[in-house]
Amino acid sequence: MRIASLLVGNELPLPLLAGGPRGDAGLEITFMGPTLKFTEAAIFAVAGGAFLLKLDGADIPMYQAIAARAGQVLDFGMVKDGARGDLAVAGGIAVAPVLGSRSENLFASRGPLGRTLKASDVLPVGPAEGRRAGTRFDLAKLPPRLAEPVLRVVIGPQDDLFTEQSLLDFQTQPWTLGTQANRTGLRFRGPVLTFRERPAYPARDAGADSSNIVDDVIPVGGIQCPSGIEAIVMGMAVTPAHLDEICDVQGLYQHGSIWRAHPVAMAVVIANIRAMEDEAVLANVAALEAHWAGLLGDLARRHPIVREVRGAGLMHAMELTRDGDSGAALTEGQISLLVRERIPAAFRATGALFKADNRGGAMIVLCPPLNVDAETLTAQAANLDRILTLVADDIAKLD
Repeated sequence: MRIASLLVGNELPLPLLAGGPRGDAGLEITFMGPTLKFTEAAIFAVAGGAFLLKLDGADIPMYQAIAARAGQVLDFGMVKDGARGDLAVAGGIAVAPVLGSRSENLFASRGPLGRTLKASDVLPVGPAEGRRAGTRFDLAKLPPRLAEPVLRVVIGPQDDLFTEQSLLDFQTQPWTLGTQANRTGLRFRGPVLTFRERPAYPARDAGADSSNIVDDVIPVGGIQCPSGIEAIVMGMAVTPAHLDEICDVQGLYQHGSIWRAHPVAMAVVIANIRAMEDEAVLANVAALEAHWAGLLGDLARRHPIVREVRGAGLMHAMELTRDGDSGAALTEGQISLLVRERIPAAFRATGALFKADNRGGAMIVLCPPLNVDAETLTAQAANLDRILTLVADDIAKLD
């Protein structure tokens, strides 16, 4: 998307953890592209996977800014190489942001539309005075496509739970990217990985499966190995997690590709730490920790259904009970209903940045982005206040 945006002169987003403007929006096309009609003159560019682009039936190149007249039709067809393409239109797709972003979260049905595009949708475009067609990107600067890409990995943090043979197989055997792959995670199939005998506490606190661990944080690019039968490369940060993570991975992915892992030095980790320091992420957490804890403490005092709030930094969990004053606990049926249905529905209705969890009781996991500001935390606490009122009403009805 960055290349396509540059070709048409659109604004690029700052690094994710730096905050600031998120750049002009575009369209991402997966495998089979749409047919789009321009209702007014525009400048556009397409980058990414190899599509056979046609404008009013005539072939046009990718990686070039193209001028379209009002009424012309752009057709993508099927991708010939790769998986996804990116369309940028000068001025950007000018839909209204939701939670500060114009992206669609299809899993949560949230975003400017709250769904994928469908026939008859009309997308507005922002102003683009002075933009010109003809700008080309040098294709020689694109990374080469390899038959078996080797991806750099950093081993850890639970590598000690895997057998030595499994660690060797992970780094030397081929892995195939399956069809179950999207922005949330990429599932790779390869050798079955086995585990060492575990200490007692993971079985007690995390479950009987040998791959289960006590809650942990998964970074973007972290790899989960549920039951050792596949490697799932996470495309989004997940907090908390409960499956063994064998490494962090950096690289580009192509559907159907066969890849191998190659461990790299801790210099990569050090570079990431330095990036977090340069962008003042940890300083922001330290500055807001007391403010966030105070907001959550006030909520706990006002709502008897809150049994306890615990955590550190910006990462906290709120445990719910039937009645904090009497100590009456929720039943298993009430916990299941609240966590699976009532609380997630309240989150969707209010736009809250939280999740529900039923390990150890009815829990609300509170982990806002590390680059959040005080105003957003205050607004999210107000959301949580409304949610707790709704949940208390639900508990009363369940009784």
